[in-house]
Amino acid sequence: MKDTDILPSGKSILAELELEQLTVRTIKPRSKRTHYRAILNWIMRYQTSSSSSSIDYVKGLLEVFYHFCQLEEWRRAALTLAIPLNLSAKVELQEHLGIWGYYNEQIELYKQLLGKLTPAIDSVCLNGLGGAYHSLGRYQQAIDCHQQDLELARKTGNRKGEGSALGGLGNAYNALANYPEATHCYQQWLGITQDVGDCQGKAKALGNLGDINESLGRYEQAISYYQQCLTIAAEISDSMTESRANGGLANVYSHQGKYTEAVGCYQKWLKTAQDNGDRDGESKALSSTLSISDI
Repeated sequence: MKDTDILPSGKSILAELELEQLTVRTIKPRSKRTHYRAILNWIMRYQTSSSSSSIDYVKGLLEVFYHFCQLEEWRRAALTLAIPLNLSAKVELQEHLGIWGYYNEQIELYKQLLGKLTPAIDSVCLNGLGGAYHSLGRYQQAIDCHQQDLELARKTGNRKGEGSALGGLGNAYNALANYPEATHCYQQWLGITQDVGDCQGKAKALGNLGDINESLGRYEQAISYYQQCLTIAAEISDSMTESRANGGLANVYSHQGKYTEAVGCYQKWLKTAQDNGDRDGESKALSSTLSISDI
């Protein structure tokens, strides 16, 4: 894997950040000019080696974010985190840090940006903080962030954001085995996605309802939810949601003793995880496949 495979071209990044016409030597004062020189160097000159870790590939963009924060260029800092990477999931930099497992790094980025721009950006930060805390097992902090996000979304009339916040709350309650509360959150989220036409959110909500039913041993209901999730995720090319649904479906088939079907789903999960550098997903898919092969 090369950094050029993961990152957009330097020119496209400059265009995304509205820097393509920047003339550094005209920038004053000198301290500000120094930060802009560093930004251009990180975008155009930073290189990695074949032995670099995942975060090394995006170090240039993280440094660009840092310099924008030093300049209090909050809008461009936010744009930097929203740059999509050239991986099969096609998700933004800030989200992919979570896929790679860099949760503490996510937390620091979101904290720097929170409260600096618009309610919509604050919602992204609160949702991201909640997700990172969740992944670290800090569920009460996750709930606090998602609750703040929910209140903000309702105050500003951001229905899609409201749905995402409910999804985050549902995830935390699910992790705490509070299945009734998690189900209630997911069902509210599903209703909102249908109201606003949020296909990606709908797929995720259906997948999460599948998880709840799988945990409760309601396998036929779980299969129905997962299959609905897979259909929508495939239609919108959301490979990560599709991957997670395949993992959940494989678990159900394994519980039912349908090992051939389970292996097929685990292999699909494994391929997507490998394509996106999702080490946690890759490990789980491999171990699950091996456990079935031993039966």
